[in-house]
Amino acid sequence: MKSSYVKALVIFAALVLLSLASISTAFASSATGHQNPDLTVTVSATSTNANPDVVAVGDQETVTATVTNDTSSKPTVTLIANLTDPNGVTSTLPTQQVTLAAHQTLSSSFTYTDESSFATGVYTITFSATDKHGTSSATTSTTLI
Repeated sequence: MKSSYVKALVIFAALVLLSLASISTAFASSATGHQNPDLTVTVSATSTNANPDVVAVGDQETVTATVTNDTSSKPTVTLIANLTDPNGVTSTLPTQQVTLAAHQTLSSSFTYTDESSFATGVYTITFSATDKHGTSSATTSTTLI
């Protein structure tokens, strides 16, 4: 249980650090959500393993979360990140509110090294953004071996 909590904190740290940036990298495990036409969100994970969808002890994994304002207005957006560990326990990062300029993209990448203390199995990462018109969310997963 402790290793799952540590893993959750590591991945959530990546999502807390949202800052201005552009992402042009292709990711092994990536999802995009556009349920709310005002906002597009993407969450991605890739590792240095020969199979970029798998993370082994000593491998590095990069997690990226991105939100784009698809309008010419300046909305206030609530950001939420969830991590579900292999045991089905979901941890939620405290929500963040940001104001996005017209067509602005906020993005953050975080790289960590898998340690033997992390529980093996599938971790699911969900990132969502909500404004007054609704929510866009995306979910991806990564497998620790």
